[in-house]
Amino acid sequence: EVLERVQQELSSAFAPFAEQMDLKAYVFLRQTEGPALDLATLALQPGQVLEVGVRRVHEGRDKDFHAYRKAFVDKLGSYPGVLESYEFEVVAGMDAERLAVGMTVYENQEALQKLIPDILQQEVTKQYFETFEVIASQFAFSTTNIQATMVQEIAIRKVKAGQEEAFKAARSALIKKLKAQDGVEKDWEFQSFFTMPEPDDSDVYVGMTRYRSPEVVKNISEKLMQSPEAANFFATFDMKAFVLV
Repeated sequence: EVLERVQQELSSAFAPFAEQMDLKAYVFLRQTEGPALDLATLALQPGQVLEVGVRRVHEGRDKDFHAYRKAFVDKLGSYPGVLESYEFEVVAGMDAERLAVGMTVYENQEALQKLIPDILQQEVTKQYFETFEVIASQFAFSTTNIQATMVQEIAIRKVKAGQEEAFKAARSALIKKLKAQDGVEKDWEFQSFFTMPEPDDSDVYVGMTRYRSPEVVKNISEKLMQSPEAANFFATFDMKAFVLV
């Protein structure tokens, strides 16, 4: 009932926002695997790397996906520097059929880069990756190292060619206006250094914002999504994924 109410409250306010982007995912999640998730400590330590993967399971491959994922995560967890893995089921959202979201935290970039060549050669990796389509997969490090909480917006954006400086300037202007709104507590920005399926797609940024409540998100969406600052910012990138967790 709470989820249905939140969806109804956000749907009208979110529509103008969604029109500004090529939206890959907008979903509500429930954790199904991994230790208790605390965003206050997730990838918080300097140098730690956060992987966020949004996948669409191929039709009829759900059983294989879960079986191979368990084997893949067990193998991944055997490498030095792999700290924790989390899995979420999608309980609601836009175009959410057969979507699954996973997160993995690595000790640092060096540990991740060292394991990638070996893990990609494993038969279990091939079997696992054949069960789904990658919607978005980003490896990012924190650029702020500020504590987070359980109410979080995650946006994965690919900067358009030649728009790097415009992206940074427009984001700064929008964030300044966003922070002036009541109920916006913190924001974070991550820059990707490895992505899938394009491994050198480093012009991808992951932004996170903490809000006090869904009502705050609704009110801010109504105020800011039609603003010149928002229009200028959204013109500099293509949205790869957008989720609330």
